[in-house]
Amino acid sequence: MFEYDEETQIATIQQRNLFVVGDEIEFYGLEFSHLYQTIDFLWGEEGNPIDRAPNAMMIVKMKVNAPVKPYDMIRKRK
Repeated sequence: MFEYDEETQIATIQQRNLFVVGDEIEFYGLEFSHLYQTIDFLWGEEGNPIDRAPNAMMIVKMKVNAPVKPYDMIRKRK
């Protein structure tokens, strides 16, 4: 996770593996805090809505339910 805008609740992330709108994900960080949510919206780097992030190292934006921190990790929930 690169950055988080508290006003809009939008996180800018660089993903490593495929995820799509509707996936359940988990944010976790150095403080061992965990945030679980479903991906409702994704935007590409240019701000266009997308339904999936298929390419490794792709920069995407997503709305998150609670504040997250730079360098938090994201994984699909199992």
